[in-house]
Amino acid sequence: AFSLLAGNTYRFTQEDGTNNNHPFGFANFSDDSSYTDGVTYNGTAGQAGSYAQLVVTNLTPKLKYRCTVHGVGMGGNAAVTITTGSLIQNGFLEVNNQGIVIQAGSCA
Repeated sequence: AFSLLAGNTYRFTQEDGTNNNHPFGFANFSDDSSYTDGVTYNGTAGQAGSYAQLVVTNLTPKLKYRCTVHGVGMGGNAAVTITTGSLIQNGFLEVNNQGIVIQAGSCA
């Protein structure tokens, strides 16, 4: 599980070849339905320059991450929670007093 800070935009790169045919996306935690509010995609997963981008607001619900082709079974059932905190401390995004770095790879 990880937390995202409201008021920020997160970009999940998908350039690695293992992302081919496994585009990264989000689902509502409560019912596994696709979540697309504030989500934009660039390029094709597995190719240079590709990414999924999520704009997080105070209205963004609790989410799951997943492969948009294969669903939440190929992704994470862990909660992606939305929280508040300081923007930057020691070069990391500071959330709930824990520095975190988000790195997206394969959906598997």
